[in-house]
Amino acid sequence: MRPAPAGQRTPLNVNSIMKRRGFTLIEMLVVIAIIGICVAVTIPYFVEAQRGAALRNSAQTVIMTAKYARAISILKQQDMALLMDSGAGQLELVSLSQPPGASDQDKFIDERNARAMRLNGSADVSSGSADGVSDTNAPVKPIAIKSEMIRDLEEGVAIKDLVVTGDNGRSREVSWIFFNRSGSSSGFKIRIEDSRGSAAEVEMDGVSGLVKSKMLEKGKG
Repeated sequence: MRPAPAGQRTPLNVNSIMKRRGFTLIEMLVVIAIIGICVAVTIPYFVEAQRGAALRNSAQTVIMTAKYARAISILKQQDMALLMDSGAGQLELVSLSQPPGASDQDKFIDERNARAMRLNGSADVSSGSADGVSDTNAPVKPIAIKSEMIRDLEEGVAIKDLVVTGDNGRSREVSWIFFNRSGSSSGFKIRIEDSRGSAAEVEMDGVSGLVKSKMLEKGKG
């Protein structure tokens, strides 16, 4: 095509402009298909990351609660205990006005279970005498244990194994880790696991208070 003389406008090619105006239907379908493929590939990784986050958050809850129990025990010069409930997947921090005996621990656990039953809407919660009738004339001994804080593990994460130093390897649903005002504690090693079988371990040294944790591959450890 010969260039137009100076001062003369070049005629517009309407057909050329219309062809360059937008995307064709095929191009749009291709783009939508690519976006769909990307989303389909990304979603499983996103879901996996979310599930892994629940396990990491639960491990962090164990670590921070144990550290907090030790710090409060030292700062307030108050003996403390950390209860780890395998059945409920729950941690409870309690203060001790005096060294608790086995009967004090059993009584506190009974009251704790009764409280859980009331929260769950169970009406058959009795206390007092064996026939379920409370003896108002019986002297009430003040319990030496007071609940201070409760923390739940993330949904889908459970306590699978727990060893408390000096506990003779006994297995029970609620384990007690004692923290002395001097900074020492019972010490423990806990393994938590999510619904996929991935696990994490948290270990606390009873003398130094050092806490170590590690994530375990699925089916290992």
